[in-house]
Amino acid sequence: MKLKPSVYEVATLEDFQPYYWDVKELHILCKRSGLALQGIKADLIQRISTFLETGKKSDSRETKRQPAAKKKDSDLGITRDTHVVNYNNDAATRAFFIQEIGPHFRFNAYLRKFSTGTHPHLTYGELVAGYLAAEEEKKRTPKQAIDKQFEYNQFQRDYFLHEPTPTRQQCVAAWQFVRSVAGPPTYAAWKQLSQKEST
Repeated sequence: MKLKPSVYEVATLEDFQPYYWDVKELHILCKRSGLALQGIKADLIQRISTFLETGKKSDSRETKRQPAAKKKDSDLGITRDTHVVNYNNDAATRAFFIQEIGPHFRFNAYLRKFSTGTHPHLTYGELVAGYLAAEEEKKRTPKQAIDKQFEYNQFQRDYFLHEPTPTRQQCVAAWQFVRSVAGPPTYAAWKQLSQKEST
């Protein structure tokens, strides 16, 4: 079983790809290589992988110009008839949804997908209807897989679902172990590794 190298020892794609890296480690790798720090975890992984494979610094801090900030829809005031041009999960947007949906409102995966790109064919009234439909669907369906960028959350859910007498401390120790070796940082991978160690 090959152990994960230190973030400061990563020099090739083979040092990087088989392992789990948290955002803090990805930021260190980006800084060391002169790469941009913007974006979600998947963006950082892609940027580092491209650099390690090709040596090209796409989106590097030195060459990438930041686009001029667009006004958020919430800066202009939101009503049910407002078109979704520059959606943002901010306090003003939250206030609109609380007014329309009620105090139990929480941003969900359905709304988060509108935070990139423009969607002028949609209105905020349609977002309200879509949110309510997504929440109803969530009640009717079994638990869905958690987005890949939240791997620890998925690991934790699976650990507590399948272990007979789980504790938080055991779960954290299992997570620390599975992310320190090559392979996917999943509960199934941890279970397989821990069974090999016990035989």
